Amino acid sequence: MSKGLKAKLTEYTGEDFYPYHMPGHKRRDFFDFPQNIAALDITEIDGFDNLHAPSGVLCDVENRLARVYSADESHMLINGSTAGVLSAISVCMSGAEGKCGSALIMGRNSHKSAYNAAYICDTPVTYLQESESFLINSEDVEKSLLNEEAMGRRVGCVFITSPTYEGVVQDVMSIAKVCHMHYVPLIVDAAHGAHLGFSEGFAENPLKLGADICIMSLHKTLPSLTQTAVVHLKGERVDRRRLGRFLRIYQSSSPSYILMASIDECTAFLEGESVRRPNHFDEFADRYKGFLSRVKGLKNIYAGGFLEGADGKKCDIGKCIIRDKNGVLSGKKIYDILRSEFMLQPEMAGKEYCLSMFTVMDEDEAYDRMYGALGEIDVNYDKYAEKSKAERSDGRDEGAEIKVYVLKDEYVNSEKGKQKGIRAAWDAECEILDIGMAAGRISAEFVSMYPPGTPIVVPGEIYDEERIGLIADSVRKGLNVQGIEISRDL
Repeated sequence: MSKGLKAKLTEYTGEDFYPYHMPGHKRRDFFDFPQNIAALDITEIDGFDNLHAPSGVLCDVENRLARVYSADESHMLINGSTAGVLSAISVCMSGAEGKCGSALIMGRNSHKSAYNAAYICDTPVTYLQESESFLINSEDVEKSLLNEEAMGRRVGCVFITSPTYEGVVQDVMSIAKVCHMHYVPLIVDAAHGAHLGFSEGFAENPLKLGADICIMSLHKTLPSLTQTAVVHLKGERVDRRRLGRFLRIYQSSSPSYILMASIDECTAFLEGESVRRPNHFDEFADRYKGFLSRVKGLKNIYAGGFLEGADGKKCDIGKCIIRDKNGVLSGKKIYDILRSEFMLQPEMAGKEYCLSMFTVMDEDEAYDRMYGALGEIDVNYDKYAEKSKAERSDGRDEGAEIKVYVLKDEYVNSEKGKQKGIRAAWDAECEILDIGMAAGRISAEFVSMYPPGTPIVVPGEIYDEERIGLIADSVRKGLNVQGIEISRDL
């Protein structure tokens, strides 16, 4: 670690900022590391097993993870959920003879790791679009499966995200039933759902609802170090031996024993605290809702679940979406107010809302400080609104010149251009041009807001006015847009 980074980390953790962001341990000393952390940094020496062929202490951790989550088999991930997503899609897209699957059906809101897997597997993708309530309908899944079958293409898997970054929980049971009727495995990216199923107030663990593979980031919502995750298997629809092959491909051959020790401790936490802590979390969430009702829902500021249980479905109670009911304060402005005036560090800022995260490790301070801040912002709303109106697009990037990557003209009407596949478009020759000239051109790059990493534009997709407007507006509001080039007036 560089001296500069260490100093910055020390400055942040030493100040009175409260973390409403990942990792889920919330900077609490959740297990007893020695002060000399290098003493734990070992490799596959005698008695310490091997992650890629576990038979001893690491095998024991994975077996305990499987028991805790009701999986048939679980594997530790020390490259984050990304390694699990890449491995899961890859095993499903490779057939019995090692041939690639013909098609991947996945939610358009999937994490960029799923798109990277599609690129690696060189497979065509059919997207599942969210409804107005941000849910994927099982009817749309079946329609996509029937369409692929009608074209004579084998479907390797269906891939969905539940819960989403904002806490939207999909109807996994209905989607799984449709997939299994067509003999297709269902992969659920539950990177944000490692805590699910441990309390009545939570949505259920996707494995208990029919998921064949489920990937969870322990570090996002539980007490575990960043990069720690797990991939679970259930049933016989996925070749377990072949999954092990891809895990060896995508994970480091020198896994961190510090990270694996963190997973071990997190597993022990789930075994010992699987009732008390999650129920405690429920109680805090109920108290939070009570606060909002006492202040009449806050006159101008909305704070709560993204869907408030739309269509009768549960949402992740740990995700707090904060937005201006009047649309005056942007998500970035709310984010900046919480951080600069109240020393509360949210998870992220979107165009219209600010996202803060609560986890099982939060205590009274987390809720009391957020309650107080939201109340003060609401009472002084007019002051914040007037100040925001006086500023130019939150004072950020009004004069930004945005350039995007598109396929060269020669590819637009060629067979390679018409394919519009991720692999073909991402590998094709490209050029960079002003975003105002991009309408009708084929994208040669992923353009994403990060976090959460869900693409606005995918290689092979055509730029239209809606996408162009979303990118330009996001840049003007100071959001982190990746995959573009920006020059600013000084």
